[in-house]
Amino acid sequence: MSARGETEVGGVGAGVVKIVVAGGGIDYRKHFAVPALRTFTWGCFYDAYGVLQSLALRESFRGTYSKYERYQEYKEVNMYAVIKTGGKQYRVASGEKIKVEQIAADVGQEIVIDQVLAVGNGAELKVGTPLVSGATVKATVVAHGKHDKVRIFKLRRRKHYQKRQGHRQQFTELQIGVIAA
Repeated sequence: MSARGETEVGGVGAGVVKIVVAGGGIDYRKHFAVPALRTFTWGCFYDAYGVLQSLALRESFRGTYSKYERYQEYKEVNMYAVIKTGGKQYRVASGEKIKVEQIAADVGQEIVIDQVLAVGNGAELKVGTPLVSGATVKATVVAHGKHDKVRIFKLRRRKHYQKRQGHRQQFTELQIGVIAA
């Protein structure tokens, strides 16, 4: 009997449980006794009853949606944009908070970022050349601050030269609002 990809389940209480999963030409039935047969499923070893139990739990938890369907729903709901500010590019969505290079704006002030490189909405993706015409992202300045200190240490071996220096880069924290394509 070829055991590749087959699964046989007998009565659990009767001790006649056979779950046969083989891959690469190895029949795992040779390595384990039949009543306590084990198999490799979903990244872990389960005994026969555990596999049956986890199958039922996974089906009741997952429902009728597959991972792909859940991902498609997630993509459809969230509109995102790729913006450019301070010489860097950021992927932003409405409601997110991001830290960008310092912007000369007061806390609470609403700013409009017009350098939008791409706008995505579900399966649609509009990529600019280099910018998407008419697309803007509105954001509110939440706070200004400094990042953690970056320590610079220079050393010339055998020359009695050591130099220590530190730097804290300033940032502006933005709350992303409306993304207009």
